[in-house]
Amino acid sequence: MFSKPLFKQSCKANAVVWGLVTFATCFMLAVVILIIGTSDASNIRDSMVKVFQDDYVNAKIDETAMRYYHITEGALEAYEEKKEAFRTLIEGVTEEGYVTVTQGYETLVAGGADDETARATIDSQTSALGLTREYVDVLIDYYLACGSDLSEPTVSSYIMNGVADGVTAQILAQYGQEAADSARGMMTGAIEAYLSQDALSTTDFAAGYIAELVGEQMSELLLQEGLTYVPAEIEAEAAEAIRNFRGRLLVDPDQDADVLIAELCSSILDEFPEDVTVALEEIQNLDVFGLIVGAVFFKAAGLLLPMVYTIMTANNLIAGQVDSGSMAYVLSTPTKRGKVIFTQMCFLVLSLFSMFALTTLTGVVCLAAIGDRTAVTVSYGEMVLLNLGAFITMFAISGICFLASAWFNRSKQATTWGGGLSMFFLVTIILGMFGSKVIPSAIRIDAMNYFNYVTIISLFDSISILNGTLTFLWKLAILAAIGIACYAVSAIRFRKKDLPL
Repeated sequence: MFSKPLFKQSCKANAVVWGLVTFATCFMLAVVILIIGTSDASNIRDSMVKVFQDDYVNAKIDETAMRYYHITEGALEAYEEKKEAFRTLIEGVTEEGYVTVTQGYETLVAGGADDETARATIDSQTSALGLTREYVDVLIDYYLACGSDLSEPTVSSYIMNGVADGVTAQILAQYGQEAADSARGMMTGAIEAYLSQDALSTTDFAAGYIAELVGEQMSELLLQEGLTYVPAEIEAEAAEAIRNFRGRLLVDPDQDADVLIAELCSSILDEFPEDVTVALEEIQNLDVFGLIVGAVFFKAAGLLLPMVYTIMTANNLIAGQVDSGSMAYVLSTPTKRGKVIFTQMCFLVLSLFSMFALTTLTGVVCLAAIGDRTAVTVSYGEMVLLNLGAFITMFAISGICFLASAWFNRSKQATTWGGGLSMFFLVTIILGMFGSKVIPSAIRIDAMNYFNYVTIISLFDSISILNGTLTFLWKLAILAAIGIACYAVSAIRFRKKDLPL
């Protein structure tokens, strides 16, 4: 089934072309890996990522600082107002009056009256003193929480808890339980810190306290997400945001705070249309090395020269010899048609295999040469799989070219059909690349993706290999099946067809 003399003859006849194509392909791959792996292409991308990352983080810092400041400043003002109102109420009622009201309430409840009835009775009894039901409720609520203790620390603590409860309820309704719990702790801490000093107003204290708090908390939260920011820088950004917020409120005190916060903390991405924003985010996540090596080289540029070699060699192995008459000399020897076709198949497949074995070696050596660089995103294993995928793709195309060579007796017909179809596949995959998902949407033309449905090269899923998925396996299996089927039909056709010998 195998003829060594014929195999050697094919090797000699095609050695120069094979050597030139192999050298050129390996050279191109080496240049691509070395240039892209050591260039500033990824640095430019990383700089862009840094710009948008900083802008996004600063927007979040600004939003958090302004929102916390607005809540804190409102809570401190509410604390001062409620505390002053309570002290004024106690001074008007007097401590003796407070005892009278609360003991009267206690006596009614002990006698079997419910809370509402007891409050209403006390209200009717004290109406002559000028106490309204609202004041009665304030006194009784305080009594139920703190008893008869009217000292400054107890009153402050009571008012503080009341303000914190109000803020917690508001945050709970808007943002949920986790945010409400965080807000309550922040409020109590802010009020306690405010009470420990007497130099700053509520607004000035809230501005400084929140800027410092955001600097501490945001740095920790960002670090958990893998982002490193200095607390002092975050504090400075937060302080600036709060100053802008306060300034705008001074100019227009009646404007909606939430609307103002949304306006002041918008990021660059928020200013762009949605499709542009998506495109910029894709560019931030773009794998430049993987795109050029995996998608551009191995699915287009890296297949061009091997495809030219395959078209020429497949034609010369069968149709070219039939057309020139040299096949008559081969078949005039004891060599049978089956041995001839099988030997030529083996030569074409083995020559392609050895070609991509050398490109694999070239790729691995180049990856090792440039070392561990952040721009390099293709591993040794992925490099081997990419070359394997390219070989199986060329195996399928070589099967098509070989089938045309075995089918036709004229070299120009074999080249027209086999070579024309192969080049059509290559051109359409290049056109389809502009519409594939690997291209950022900013420059992608979705309609061009239809070209990917008319070329078998699209079955070489290099992106699946680079992403670590197994989708490429069944696609390569289809390519392998196409190649095997074409070679099988070639053998049957060559053994049965009439030859002009």
